[in-house]
Amino acid sequence: MAWRQGWTRLGAAGARQGIDRLQTSAWSFDVARDNLFSGSDSFALRVAQPLRISNGGLNLTLPTAYDYANGTTLFEVQRLNLAPDGRELDIEAVYAAPLLGGALSANLFWRQQPGNIAASPSDTGAAIRFSLGL
Repeated sequence: MAWRQGWTRLGAAGARQGIDRLQTSAWSFDVARDNLFSGSDSFALRVAQPLRISNGGLNLTLPTAYDYANGTTLFEVQRLNLAPDGRELDIEAVYAAPLLGGALSANLFWRQQPGNIAASPSDTGAAIRFSLGL
């Protein structure tokens, strides 16, 4: 099991006139079992939330209007929220076993709200790999 929590303080610079703060988090939980069906195979399952900004954003001083009569640009502070609406959740299962002098592994995965985008449909995938030791 792993948990990561971060706090970042960004000093004023460029279009940012003040201090901005970001909060990030990630976690994962793994279980694994060797010798599941034979003396040398293995199975593992992982549930994880990849690193994401959970709170915070940038206050940017941006041009919002231009006065053509006197040639001046008007600026206002605009908030750019960096915390996504969605929360990606990944589940992956892996089975590995020796085969024909090499190793065969199979992976299956499912992701909810990929890319931390709430409107993204869930996706699934699979992979099979055979490798020979040299």
